[in-house]
Amino acid sequence: MKTRKILLLVSIISLLFYITCTTFDPSMLQKKPTVTFKDFQFKEITLTDMTMLFSLDVENPYPVTLYLDSIQSQIYIDTFSLFSLQSADKLKLPGDSKTNKTFAVTITYEQLMKAVKEYYNKDSIVITIQGTIAFSLPPSIQIVQSIAVPFTIKKEIPTIKPTIDIAHFKIIPPSLSDLKNIVKNINPLEIPSLYTDIRNFCQGKGVTDSISKFDIPLSVAFDIIIKNKTKAALAGKSLNYNFILYDSEIAKGQPTIQNAGGASKINCLTTLSTKNISKDLTQAIAQKNIQYTMKGNMLFKAVLKGTELPVPFTINQQGTIKW
Repeated sequence: MKTRKILLLVSIISLLFYITCTTFDPSMLQKKPTVTFKDFQFKEITLTDMTMLFSLDVENPYPVTLYLDSIQSQIYIDTFSLFSLQSADKLKLPGDSKTNKTFAVTITYEQLMKAVKEYYNKDSIVITIQGTIAFSLPPSIQIVQSIAVPFTIKKEIPTIKPTIDIAHFKIIPPSLSDLKNIVKNINPLEIPSLYTDIRNFCQGKGVTDSISKFDIPLSVAFDIIIKNKTKAALAGKSLNYNFILYDSEIAKGQPTIQNAGGASKINCLTTLSTKNISKDLTQAIAQKNIQYTMKGNMLFKAVLKGTELPVPFTINQQGTIKW
């Protein structure tokens, strides 16, 4: 009984193999697979480049499985050739089916500015992708002829070149009356001198050991200004971030964004304690030269010819604050 089942299974497989090999008419190859542009979106922009996703609908007209082997393409901005791309892929396309294929293109702003004269003065550019998709049939179909299908994508996109600046930075000491309530176990006659030391420190005029002995809150205020330097309008919708001043995280979360004058502004107000400020940060404040790191994710909205495009911005910025 077991032997009969095995023989039956082998017979079925052999029959299917025979049918596949004998019923595929080579004349069917006169009708090639079709490749149609379906969708575009920004995957990510950073301070140095943008990555876009292009989606294609690939239709297999044959009654047998087809394999997408590779995609070769040339990228143009307007008529300027930027670079070529090649990807190897073994995407499986069932017979008589339509399958979606997405591929990514990353372009640096340096490349864009080289390709487009007066890039900053434009609000949009046209990206063109001319490519070829190579297909193969199952190995059981002994047809040497290769299958290659050309495609062309043209898409108008907004010009982008984001920048991050820190403005209106200041360290604000407590008032003299507040200081009297904050500082304990000190001779009241020494408070005016301590107050002067704190004010000088906040203005970057020096460091004294006196202020580190006490837990005195200092208000730190600044604005984070994120701007697109081209004529394309980008409006900030949301932001999730953390902000490190030298070695101390002083701000994080999901702040309110103010959009005005082509810029997205975030007002930050936080507190540092004189007792917990590191020695390095103390010296940086005294020199009015503080390193900062900002990391996070921001979502912009771009509007191009009435169509709204989400533009995700990945932030990983290091800079220096001088005031």
